[in-house]
Amino acid sequence: KGKPSDLATMMIGGLIELGFAQAIHGHYALAGVGQSFRSGAMGVPSVQLAARDMERNFGRMIAAYTALAGQDEFKGQLAGFFTGLSDLCGRAQGTSAALVKWSEAKDDTALATAFETSLEGYRKAVAEFARVNRGG
Repeated sequence: KGKPSDLATMMIGGLIELGFAQAIHGHYALAGVGQSFRSGAMGVPSVQLAARDMERNFGRMIAAYTALAGQDEFKGQLAGFFTGLSDLCGRAQGTSAALVKWSEAKDDTALATAFETSLEGYRKAVAEFARVNRGG
């Protein structure tokens, strides 16, 4: 308090802000691709490409955030932030996988419902993360 932030503190703060924005934008992306698929604006190959990319990329972020949360220097609040971001990425990865499955059988209402349920769970998790960690 009362001292300027050092570079490491600024980088960690930036990483947390980036992670939060990624969680919100990940929800927007999944919702948008799902809606585009439902309406027919995106075909199966495009939906599968986007969903598989998101599934893979969220997996990479899970690994990165989990590794950060496990650092001794980040015990306490910082570890909690990184664990929370990892958990959000896990929900997003699961939602991406549900979108891939639905894209394999567009007329299967159970798969559509599974995607929508997963997407809503992800939205709620992002909102809860914001409420707890950002006062939002």
